[in-house]
Amino acid sequence: MPEDEWKRSGRSINANTSPPCQCNGHARKCRFNLDLYKMSGRVSGGVCTDCRHDTTGRHCHYCREGFFKDPTKPITHKKTCKQIPRVININHQAQNTAPESYQYDPDASESTKENCGKCKFDTKRLNLNKFCKRDYAIMAKVTGRTTPGGKNAPRDEVRFNLQIQSVFKSNGPLLLASQRKSSIGLLVPAKNLDCRCPNIKINKSYLILGMDAKSNGENLMLGPKTIIIEWKDDWNRRLRRYQQQAGSCY
Repeated sequence: MPEDEWKRSGRSINANTSPPCQCNGHARKCRFNLDLYKMSGRVSGGVCTDCRHDTTGRHCHYCREGFFKDPTKPITHKKTCKQIPRVININHQAQNTAPESYQYDPDASESTKENCGKCKFDTKRLNLNKFCKRDYAIMAKVTGRTTPGGKNAPRDEVRFNLQIQSVFKSNGPLLLASQRKSSIGLLVPAKNLDCRCPNIKINKSYLILGMDAKSNGENLMLGPKTIIIEWKDDWNRRLRRYQQQAGSCY
């Protein structure tokens, strides 16, 4: 099926045909996800379905809970995921006996970390130019995280729940609505979290700048121009100054 037709239909196709879904040999079919396609910069929206061999994830690229990756085998191997052995201790409690470095971690895939580069979202510099080129700038506290679609849904993206504490800039209806309800979501592709890019922590406050075009009405979406920096109190005065200088942005 041609790629454009596949995108319009939303149907599943053979994972080994065009467009490539990168299922690492663990799935026979994949589906198209429009939101992921947009977040990838219109590069790829493929999501593998029914991952086999105890793998999971958008690309069947890491081991499901209760299994760990065998470091001697590539991610494409049928036996790359091994079940974590369990023993009963003297208190009759089940214990996980997998090596510590291979324990299941939903935020850290051994198979993808080796492909991680420098995180472009984790910039330490903030200036008027960056402020001017973004549609919104907010200070928000991360209060929790969920997987859209439920606990057993494919972990394609993670939604972080944000409590908005300050709005320094808003050019679209999304942030205007968020000011009224004081909360909003931030959708981050799971592959980014595998590399801890961005490295978002619960109960921490962040300065978030981005584009409204990367928002879907209910959530902010991580895009190429998104900036997420852990909040520092001395930024408040600087951002207020940027607000006053915003008239010279264009």
